[in-house]
Amino acid sequence: MHHSLPSTVEVREVGPRDGLQNEDPIPVDDRVRLVDALSGTGLSRIEAASFVRPEAIPAMAGAEEVMARIDRRPGVVYSALVPNARGAERALAADADELQVVVSASETHNRKNVRRSVDESITGVGRWSDSLGTRATARSRRSCRPPSAAPTKVTSTRRALPR
Repeated sequence: MHHSLPSTVEVREVGPRDGLQNEDPIPVDDRVRLVDALSGTGLSRIEAASFVRPEAIPAMAGAEEVMARIDRRPGVVYSALVPNARGAERALAADADELQVVVSASETHNRKNVRRSVDESITGVGRWSDSLGTRATARSRRSCRPPSAAPTKVTSTRRALPR
């Protein structure tokens, strides 16, 4: 069977956010050095921070400082994960180039992750996304099978995808 492969692949490096969020907090200086080092590897997209409440995810505290101190290289998009309107406001104030919006196709995962239903999350994004301005592109992250959970039904995934 012959499969056609794409001529290019875009890699979004999420290590500074996803790779560190469940670890013991790492000093901002080290997180800035990590993003700066990754910026020099030829990557075009780096998820540099998460604008969540520091009490919720202590490892992501200091997101504003990380974004302010990284050495922004031309051609690299520095994105931030945001769970809600307040996170989006903070990320935009910190000059994030792009926002990654937290929405899960799994009701259970979404409630555990952002303490609201999938519909509430999608409705909330709809309310505040119009005010994001031209500096940001909202993208949605959807988890179809969160760790230690039953597979998400296809109907749940389809319900979340067109939004």
